[in-house]
Amino acid sequence: MKKEVLVALTAFFLMSLSTMTAVYAGVDKNEEQKTVITQEAELSGKEIKETIKIKGIRYEEEAGFFKELSLEVEDDLKKTVKVDLEPGFDPRLKIIDFNDDGNKELLVKINSEDSGENASFYLYSYQDGKLINLGVPDPVISTAQLEDNYEAVIAVENENREVTFDLAENAKEYENLGLYHKGKLNEPFELTVNSYNMLTPFENTKGEKGLKGMQRVTGIDQNDTIAYLQSFWKREDEKWQLVNVEILDVRNK
Repeated sequence: MKKEVLVALTAFFLMSLSTMTAVYAGVDKNEEQKTVITQEAELSGKEIKETIKIKGIRYEEEAGFFKELSLEVEDDLKKTVKVDLEPGFDPRLKIIDFNDDGNKELLVKINSEDSGENASFYLYSYQDGKLINLGVPDPVISTAQLEDNYEAVIAVENENREVTFDLAENAKEYENLGLYHKGKLNEPFELTVNSYNMLTPFENTKGEKGLKGMQRVTGIDQNDTIAYLQSFWKREDEKWQLVNVEILDVRNK
């Protein structure tokens, strides 16, 4: 009899534990995304405005980091289409027409870091009740490194060219850090070519439209800005084509 009671109590305990686990799992699973951004625009070309929202769930209630983010479009019949975005900081939404075809696209920026130095970008069009991912151009492929005599060389592989920068104004700091000894580099030192921190529409003097990207090149830390890579892209045959790259000296910005 005692054995039967023990078995019954054990079964009850396990059932209770399972129920509690399911309840808590359900709470986490069903945690609702809250609207972060709301805008209205005519996306479908039918002279009807759609409602565009970015929704998310913060890591903590007052935290700047969103552990979940999504892009949502609702039409005039309250039909909704939604796509998931990467987690991150400070989501932004721009409604643009980057190719002058009369249809607006959705450009989303999500910072990968709290500083906003690196970011993820998304470009979507809204067609026939669907969100179409147009993709964004990859960051410019480049290498950067310090050289003797307090110089930095930035090579742009996309265009097979390089630019040399004079960093003599940083000589004392670099010497104190042991990077140089009397102008000679102690050991190879690569600079950091960051991902995009900005991607915006552009139109050049030829009337070509597309996207302009900005990437920062940094030295000993993220506060040591050496230069910016400014790239211009246009979309042809559903692919991004590089128009040109400008390497901007930070001292001239």
